[in-house]
Amino acid sequence: MGSFAPGPGEERRDSVMAFVESDDIDSEIDTSASTVIARAYVVSDRGRQCGMRAGAAMEPDPEAPPGYHAQSASILYETTGDVGTSEEDTDQPAVYCNWIRRDAREQSWLPDQPAWPRCFAPSLATSTYIGTRVGGEEDADMLFLTQHELDAKLMASEKLDKPIVVHGHTFPDQHQHTAVSFARKLRACFNGEQVDVRRPNEEAPVKIDVNEFAERLTDDRGASDDSCNALNLVSIVHAAKPTFTQHSRFELLDVLVTRAKKLGPGKQMVIEAQFSDVESCLSFNICAERGSSSFAHVDALVGTWMRNLFGVKLWIVVPQNQMDEQDWERFAADGDRWDPQGKGRLVILREGDVFLMPPGLPVVHAVFTPEVCGMEGGMLWDNTNIINILKSMLWIHRNPKSTNEDFPRQLPSIMNALLEWLDAGPQYFDEDDLQIREAIRELSTQLGCRCTNKCGAECGCGGRCTEWCHGKKKKKTRVCMQ
Repeated sequence: MGSFAPGPGEERRDSVMAFVESDDIDSEIDTSASTVIARAYVVSDRGRQCGMRAGAAMEPDPEAPPGYHAQSASILYETTGDVGTSEEDTDQPAVYCNWIRRDAREQSWLPDQPAWPRCFAPSLATSTYIGTRVGGEEDADMLFLTQHELDAKLMASEKLDKPIVVHGHTFPDQHQHTAVSFARKLRACFNGEQVDVRRPNEEAPVKIDVNEFAERLTDDRGASDDSCNALNLVSIVHAAKPTFTQHSRFELLDVLVTRAKKLGPGKQMVIEAQFSDVESCLSFNICAERGSSSFAHVDALVGTWMRNLFGVKLWIVVPQNQMDEQDWERFAADGDRWDPQGKGRLVILREGDVFLMPPGLPVVHAVFTPEVCGMEGGMLWDNTNIINILKSMLWIHRNPKSTNEDFPRQLPSIMNALLEWLDAGPQYFDEDDLQIREAIRELSTQLGCRCTNKCGAECGCGGRCTEWCHGKKKKKTRVCMQ
């Protein structure tokens, strides 16, 4: 991962705002640093937990389960530097940092004081809590943009080489999604089925009944070692997507899935099974109980967007310029047990916020869930950055501990579709097609095997068959590849 060598960086630490509850609601008081900090988990009228301004009037959700009551909280602020101080700032960053330090398996994700990212935010109001502002993108760990600013960057074909938070995006279904409605949809779609979930102290996912998981989402059991995080749900909410996902620059993966399916332009009159697990990556849901977490990893397809539908998500990112060669080597060896030694930068994602880890940028991150939270997300590729996408996937495949997901089994089919597209129209791509072909060739040596035995449910080498197995391309998708 030599291409991700660090540049010079500075660290700035800011004190933060804190909450004090007006009622005794699951509070944990910490009077250190002369700041009163309370853990105020407040349930709103839409059946999800959030911090509310003092005096906020709410009516209970008639469909909410017993025990969901409207509450209110008063706010105490102690802020310095570039942290917002208006009443619109209803986060609890100091509390969240303490919570992460307590539940981070003795890993040092954050320094002794909260470490907020150095942010370039050209037009967001100062009342919005985003961290430490810098004057230009080159000095930033990440960008905080409006939807219009990101759309403008895409139209100008600007390079995207830092994580991006899109704040203030307007969605037609804003405020319509809750833990209660998500649980109801789960039961309606998958009653009697099982769902894969991950728990904080377990290495591999486990299966639990959908009804049990739905109940856990709505009864607020509190954080525990068995808090569940469902990471591979198909999209059942079908929430509105951010506008940038529709930009022609990001259509590459979607187009490749369609080309690989060999479908004609007409409507498909027969409903067939989904083509591949690559297709399922285009749109998915994530839903997690309070207390669930996932530790250091990168996403296998190296390009992810997430929209927060309800609740709060704590995203801790290790900036590229903080990762040196030794960090990449240790991360590759240790996987989710890698200790970033305080290099993490905390991003608080609230309802309506969108987080983009640009295609081709392997972002090492961990995720913590202080409240029941649901997200709509998807994978996308950038047709201006294909070579970095392929090289990053190659590194991840060679270092499987670096990711918490399997590579899609039909990825070779997608690569073959890319090769065919290159043959038909290389002018579509902004990069040298010879370099793209070489990167695909390198990847093919890793994703295919050279076994000569007859295919079964699994190949003789223990892997799953792909189009690149047995020393030559197989045009037809076989049973052993499903």
